[in-house]
Amino acid sequence: MAQVIDNLITEGLSGKVASSRYTFRHTANGKTFLVQKPTINAAPTPAQIASQTRFKRAVELTNADMADSAKAAEWLAKSRASKNYSTARGIAFAHYYASLAQ
Repeated sequence: MAQVIDNLITEGLSGKVASSRYTFRHTANGKTFLVQKPTINAAPTPAQIASQTRFKRAVELTNADMADSAKAAEWLAKSRASKNYSTARGIAFAHYYASLAQ
């Protein structure tokens, strides 16, 4: 990992370089780093696959609810009443993701 200092061309840059082998990362405190992506050869574990499946299902359920105007209005009302989430989609996703964990 290399920190980019005083380079006007790459300062604040974020994204892939050189056929995605290197990535520029811009941190919240304004620093820019050039990092090499790790090589991952291991197959995903059953827990990772289960988490990915749960995430995909929660997204599908959330998108279906947002397409239905009545359910979307219900989630919007819940999001306005909640202090934890700023959008109806966010509160719907959190609900479905948590319910699929059980």
